[in-house]
Amino acid sequence: MEINVRDVDLLRAFQRLTPYNSSITERIRSTNFAERSHTAVWTLCSLEARTTINRLGLPYGRKSMTVSPPECAFSHRDYLRGVVDADGSVGHTGQGWPFVSLTTAQTPRSWQRTCTTTAALHWIAKGPQPTH
Repeated sequence: MEINVRDVDLLRAFQRLTPYNSSITERIRSTNFAERSHTAVWTLCSLEARTTINRLGLPYGRKSMTVSPPECAFSHRDYLRGVVDADGSVGHTGQGWPFVSLTTAQTPRSWQRTCTTTAALHWIAKGPQPTH
């Protein structure tokens, strides 16, 4: 898990709550969004933990086209926050209107489930729209 270094205390909290071996490292790099991005990375070093997380629905490896909301009870707000943190942005248009933008490779079915989750939070979900 990689987040802005200013939030490294969140990763340290995860590390304390997790009974598995893990590490937190920092890196500075250039990204599409910033010339200098300083992030903290939490690496969980346990096959048992990874297997459990995978059974809960998080696929192995880099970004996946099959990620969708969990089948079990979960916090819709927290799920949506994670989706936006991973694949989107929040901001204001040039005219001052707030926006949430998502770019995803989710399949139409999993995207529909994400939209349904979003609508449950009383957001206006426009649905998938391809960019050209």
